[in-house]
Amino acid sequence: MSTTGIVLIAALVAVVFFVLWVQYGLTSGLLRREKKRAGEMLVRLSSLILSSEFEEADSGLVQGRTKDSLSDLERSVLAAREKAEALQLKLEGSRAKFLSLFGKYSEAKKLQYEGNEIANQLDRFKRQMLMMEKAADEARRLLEQARRDSEEVAKTVEEISRRTRYPLDDFRNKLERIDGEIRKAGEANLFDAVQAKEQAQETQTLIADLQVKTTDFEKNVGLLDDIKRRIDREAALLKARIEKDDSLNANRGLLANLKQVELMIADLEAMMSRGETVNLRAAAVDIDRLLKDTTYTIEGVRY
Repeated sequence: MSTTGIVLIAALVAVVFFVLWVQYGLTSGLLRREKKRAGEMLVRLSSLILSSEFEEADSGLVQGRTKDSLSDLERSVLAAREKAEALQLKLEGSRAKFLSLFGKYSEAKKLQYEGNEIANQLDRFKRQMLMMEKAADEARRLLEQARRDSEEVAKTVEEISRRTRYPLDDFRNKLERIDGEIRKAGEANLFDAVQAKEQAQETQTLIADLQVKTTDFEKNVGLLDDIKRRIDREAALLKARIEKDDSLNANRGLLANLKQVELMIADLEAMMSRGETVNLRAAAVDIDRLLKDTTYTIEGVRY
């Protein structure tokens, strides 16, 4: 064999040896890291299963949505621990082989992917546990805010009622409902923080809606006063014209129109006094149309 051939064979052997050595090192390192990680994950999962939150759910100290969520999470954690135990056994049985080109490294990568899946689950479990741990505190914070906001709305309603002398029954009924929801959420927070948090959020939505309605109502109070003054003035002028003219006074429809205007204003005032939502601008358009019809009739009769 020529010297060149010997050199080529030696070079090829060296390359193969180097590749085998590299894959052996990579596989050994990967398996070593994964064994360590699998052991750590198993410890963390076991510790998670023994957490006080799961103990409270099992003993009945928590109920409702919180218990259901914790029970679902506990089952998921137990399943993940079983996977971690199975993975640990696979890793213990895996060894890097020097004469294996890529097979063992490929197997090690598959085990790494399994470990990644469990690690992702563990991170998700921790986030879920943290959210449930914070649920009670968050519910308390939301409830305190709801109480403050409800008190502010109640003060606004009382101020409007004092100024307008309206009873505002609709607003008061809504406030009573909100107070009841706040009490229920506070009671639920003792045993079911998840449900309490949701109830508190729903209550805040009710309060926000009522805040908007009270703001709109205050604007409507001023608008109704303006409408009443204007329409009362116009109706009084029309009534005076009708009563001065016998031919107009004989037309019962004209006075009936003015009476209808009075009734429409009275209906608006009655709805406002209860605190109902009223489209005053649309109502004003209807009243103006009736007054204009009356005016046109008067002008037609006189001229």
